[in-house]
Amino acid sequence: MNKILAVLVLALSVCGCTRKEAAADRPLLMVSIEPQKWILEQLVGDDYAIGTMLDRGANPETFDPSMEKRLQAYKATAYFSTGAFPFEESLAKSLPDRTRIVNTSDGIEPIYGTHSHTHNHTSGHSHGHDCDHHGEAADPHMWTSLKNARIIARNMAEALADLDPAEAATVNRRLATLEQRLDSIDKATADRLEGASRSFAIWHPSLSYYARDYGLNQIAVGQESKEMPAGQVRQVIDNARNANVKVFFFQKEYDNRQAESINSAIGSRMITIDPLAYDWLGQIELITNEIARP
Repeated sequence: MNKILAVLVLALSVCGCTRKEAAADRPLLMVSIEPQKWILEQLVGDDYAIGTMLDRGANPETFDPSMEKRLQAYKATAYFSTGAFPFEESLAKSLPDRTRIVNTSDGIEPIYGTHSHTHNHTSGHSHGHDCDHHGEAADPHMWTSLKNARIIARNMAEALADLDPAEAATVNRRLATLEQRLDSIDKATADRLEGASRSFAIWHPSLSYYARDYGLNQIAVGQESKEMPAGQVRQVIDNARNANVKVFFFQKEYDNRQAESINSAIGSRMITIDPLAYDWLGQIELITNEIARP
């Protein structure tokens, strides 16, 4: 695979088909998802070009990068993975030895049990991240926690300092500014949720880390694109009603006809969210305001 990618990169360069990152004559950094890109931009400014592997609207848990994206990654100085999505492992194996691979989730305490796809489970501050995992994958949505975002940023900053020691002081100043901003938003979020309902429903359990941070109860009600049996639907609805759920979050990358009918039966507000958005902080604010809303 590496030899094939190298030949294709050379061919594209000769024919003038390389991406604009190369034309800008800046080193290229690759990330897996847009929230990572936003964090990395706060640390590097205009010193690097940044590319994102995940296509807009794609599901990272089933994503398979195109050859174009693989070629782009092959030219990168470093690749910043979330350390959680299946496509990242195969991509990392295809990259040349010169590419620095950074797992930005190092140091984050993972949550297990949210992605077994047996569903109708809850997750939050009191659920299951220190259990016997039986080979279960960790919940991959680590960036939805502001506390985790702080760790992600620090991992990125350490890697950047290694890549260019001469710029380490600048990167660390930018990191300190970012950490102050994240801490401020974290405190404001906790204050906003004071006295709010402690439970919310969600189609795909992508807010487990957010729920853990603020002592919330996330009730996952969907099964990706699969239709749930009638008995399971009734159990989900009863659980949400018993938890006094007021809001039901639905992620835009999923399309399931059951979602609206379940939401109607619960009697909650259905709000579309996009945790994978570049403006992930805006999404956190939206989620917080909806949970805090009477």
